[in-house]
Amino acid sequence: RLDSKIDIVPELVAQGQVCPHQDYVYFSYLTPEKEQAFTKHKGHVKEALKEVGKLECMKSISYYIKYKEKAFADPYKLAKRYPQELEALLVLMNYCGEIASEKEVAAVIGCKELPKADEVSLQTALQFLVDEGEVYLFCSKKEIEELKQVLGKHRVYREKKVSLVLNEELQDSLISSPGKLKSIEDIVAREYGSLGNDLRMLIFTDFMQDEKESLDKIGTDESFDKINGAGIFETVRRLDKTLNVGVLLDNLIILPRLAVPQGTMVQTKALAGTSYVKVEVFGSHREAVELANELFREGKLQVLIGTKTLTTEGWKVPYINTLLLAGFAEDMV
Repeated sequence: RLDSKIDIVPELVAQGQVCPHQDYVYFSYLTPEKEQAFTKHKGHVKEALKEVGKLECMKSISYYIKYKEKAFADPYKLAKRYPQELEALLVLMNYCGEIASEKEVAAVIGCKELPKADEVSLQTALQFLVDEGEVYLFCSKKEIEELKQVLGKHRVYREKKVSLVLNEELQDSLISSPGKLKSIEDIVAREYGSLGNDLRMLIFTDFMQDEKESLDKIGTDESFDKINGAGIFETVRRLDKTLNVGVLLDNLIILPRLAVPQGTMVQTKALAGTSYVKVEVFGSHREAVELANELFREGKLQVLIGTKTLTTEGWKVPYINTLLLAGFAEDMV
């Protein structure tokens, strides 16, 4: 069991407050296009580090740390104030061939030998060098600017941030990768194949950006380049036209046309090429929740895509038999 913090689940099951259940983790993979972007980034990192090793700032750091001359702060004092950064700097120096005796320098940080270089430690070292190189390592302003130019040229430095591990673009790719849509499709297909018309699946998602762009792709054959509520809906809808799917997000409600009750409190707009409508409920969001709840209970919805805020808006559906958490991994622990 992954979540060791929640150790009261068996007790809640015994009391009848939580139904017996099994938890599964489904791993998604990057699309070939996204994977190529990561490969390209690694190439930029490799070239940047190769060029950094030839810069004057590296020779300056090596000289001052080894010989502690002039006004350089004693590395032992630096180790007390910035232990991780100093260790990372020594690892960077060793990586760049600026350390003759690894064990001798490792003694500065209180270990027998330096840790192996990885992108995390090298990124920490370069960020510290960029931010504090002039103050603590007595690098010249010219040397630091030269370092920034090299890192920027290889696309691993932007807006004062060194990004060897992940840049913002790659991080967004991981978070909103369309490869997750394929995972959701697989899970829905398996559950629908097992439960058939008895399926009552709730998909919780945190992805709600760029819904307008994805809405325009509903009812077409266009692929999605990111994951969001509309993209999840269309992926499930394309999977099997016999499935009744709904969306209940803060800014987007989609329901089967025939399932929407006629009345003055509801306005609909047909989604071309589908049997679904975009719905506007004139009233509180709670009324939309109650509407979806009723449709779910009656079987007019078998899959509903919503946010976790549903649980705070009166969402009480004891007949849900499948819950899929399609959100950020850090929110699941």
